[in-house]
Amino acid sequence: MSRGTQRHQSAPSSRRRLLLIGLGVLGALVLVAILGLGYATNRGGRTNHEVSAAAATAAAGRLSGPTLGVPDFAVTAAPFVGGQRFVLSQHTDKPTLVYFMASWCVTCVPEARAIAQLQSDIGQQVNLVVLDIDPSDTETGLEHFWKAAFSPANVWALDQGSRVSTAYHVNSLDTTIVIAGGKEASRTVGSRSVSQLKDALAAAGGSQ
Repeated sequence: MSRGTQRHQSAPSSRRRLLLIGLGVLGALVLVAILGLGYATNRGGRTNHEVSAAAATAAAGRLSGPTLGVPDFAVTAAPFVGGQRFVLSQHTDKPTLVYFMASWCVTCVPEARAIAQLQSDIGQQVNLVVLDIDPSDTETGLEHFWKAAFSPANVWALDQGSRVSTAYHVNSLDTTIVIAGGKEASRTVGSRSVSQLKDALAAAGGSQ
């Protein structure tokens, strides 16, 4: 085979090698770009699905009830009534009655029993929260009072750190506050009967 023929055959081979090398470099660059985009997304970006989910969650929160015009609060019910957590801002769809008492308060027993009757009569239409505001009280003492009141399992809790009573400026035992529409609808001090409590709730938007 002549030298001219060898040169003619080697030229296409060189071009093929150069083409393969170029394609390999291009593929590597594309792979690096894809990996870099994925890293940036994981570091701080959010996908369209994540943004849509966040927007839906925010909308659901806005539609759950009226905006609060009173301090929000969260309490954990005592174990003897289930230990559930109650957050006011998550229960604005119906009126909330909050009763402030202490486990040793004898004059608080009649209204506590009235609230127990409310729970039986209209418990599905209102939120009933009984708070022990004596910082020295214990859940054991609260349970003894609860039994004396013959109360069903609505929310009975200690006002830990006096957070709720301080936020609502409660200075007296036997204080009852009704919250409706995100606002304080009524406040009374002294024992209330079942009919009086129903009247207060009805005026605030709860059914009798």
